Amino acid sequence: MAVVITSIGTRSAENVNITSVSGSGPSYTVTLSGAPSSGTVIGDTLTDEASSAESYLISGISGADLTVLDLFGASAAPSDAGSTQATTKRTHATITLWESLLDNTDLYDSSDEAFGELYDDTDFGDTAMTFDGGGDVGLAKMTLSVAAGERHDGTADSGARLLATATISSFLTVAAFEPNYFLEWIDFDCATNAVVAAVRMNATPMGMARCLIHESTEPTSFTQLFRNDNRATGTDIFVNNIIYSATSTGTNSVRGMLFQQITDQVIWVVNNTIHNINSDSGSSIGEQDDDLTGMTIQNMLITDVGTECFGGGGHTNATVDHNAASDATTEGTGSIDDITTADQYVSTVAGTEDLHLKAGSAVDDEGVDKEQTPAQVNIDINGRDRHAEGDTWSIGAHQFVAAAGGGPIARTFIFGHRSEDTCGPGNRGVSPQVIPII
Repeated sequence: MAVVITSIGTRSAENVNITSVSGSGPSYTVTLSGAPSSGTVIGDTLTDEASSAESYLISGISGADLTVLDLFGASAAPSDAGSTQATTKRTHATITLWESLLDNTDLYDSSDEAFGELYDDTDFGDTAMTFDGGGDVGLAKMTLSVAAGERHDGTADSGARLLATATISSFLTVAAFEPNYFLEWIDFDCATNAVVAAVRMNATPMGMARCLIHESTEPTSFTQLFRNDNRATGTDIFVNNIIYSATSTGTNSVRGMLFQQITDQVIWVVNNTIHNINSDSGSSIGEQDDDLTGMTIQNMLITDVGTECFGGGGHTNATVDHNAASDATTEGTGSIDDITTADQYVSTVAGTEDLHLKAGSAVDDEGVDKEQTPAQVNIDINGRDRHAEGDTWSIGAHQFVAAAGGGPIARTFIFGHRSEDTCGPGNRGVSPQVIPII
């Protein structure tokens, strides 16, 4: 399996000059007259100097040398003829364009991972997207992520985000049965607009980690910030997300996370934080599910919910323990009821919420140690590896860490990034690597 990284954003094209080209394809080394700016990244596209310019995917950068892959059907080496101005730019301007090419057989081979990296060039306005590509070409996995240095810091509007500017049904619905879809590091900002189901997953095995979903107000119907439904098989992983502020002054019901109409499935719902889910006249529940035998609900922190922090009327099949709530709806060993919301978070002020834990939180060091199961559960909302650091686990998405001298460190910003993966036709057997979290 190769990891094919492509960039997504709107950075202006950068002019470059090609001085030489070597290689026999599909991989080429393109030497420029000087090193490109730091704005040119792995996953961007190089357009050559031919009179009918061709495009190539940048898979490596070393000084003035670019490693490029012929993944767009050029079938020839990049040209240094000088007939046109060579440029580098983002490969896709929108998430919608990236998703539309998931079954492109020039770009991907069977068993590849399509890895789309968002850049915080501008807010993404993609809404009502349906992810259903990748099955025809036989992708093993589809990951939509955010590049290192472009990610949120655990608070809204601090990194690459999808921004609603009006009432919408959703940002995206995952509706395909293959491949395995995974979302990470994305800020889904409803921006006080009515969003019925901000992220909905109703088909393929998938996961979501270290995302923010927040601020849907005055919904026009039953609303969920996150919804997982109509599933029959597979394994889903939802870890280290922060979900907050879904409110209605009317009769519409509101949920933070909703799992329903699911059978014979493994679902991990671990180390998420949910806050401020409320409706004046409808029901409001932080996390609600169908009590599946294959479901695990642990290290969940839920506060300030109108009806119930944890809904469903009790669990007899799911594994439920080590959760915390501001009401008395938790279950299982190690769970904590009736915590005081103001004592847990850095700030709950509407519009400037900071749901990192603060010193003295009742949930610090109270979680169950999940080691590295399920995948990515050990990496918290800011990228701290609880397992590698030997932490005593906190409940919720944020791992609180005290300073060596005894003072509090409310946040830890630790961002890993993928290395220069080799990916392309004829060279797809190279395993992807990951630069360790530092």
